[in-house]
Amino acid sequence: PMRCSCSYGRGIPRIIMKGSPGNLTWPRLLLLALSAGLILHGILNGSMQDVFVKAVNICTECIGLG
Repeated sequence: PMRCSCSYGRGIPRIIMKGSPGNLTWPRLLLLALSAGLILHGILNGSMQDVFVKAVNICTECIGLG
């Protein structure tokens, strides 16, 4: 079983994983690739522009310009 313990060295908290770190490498890479692919898909299909327009509208309404 994997256990975590916090180690405080030089004022910066670190988490030391006990167990085999190789077990987590492939799921992390798969999640990273999936996330990057979905972000790219959203940019290419125009979703980024829609979100930006909505954010601008909300901001201008909040400060009283809209």
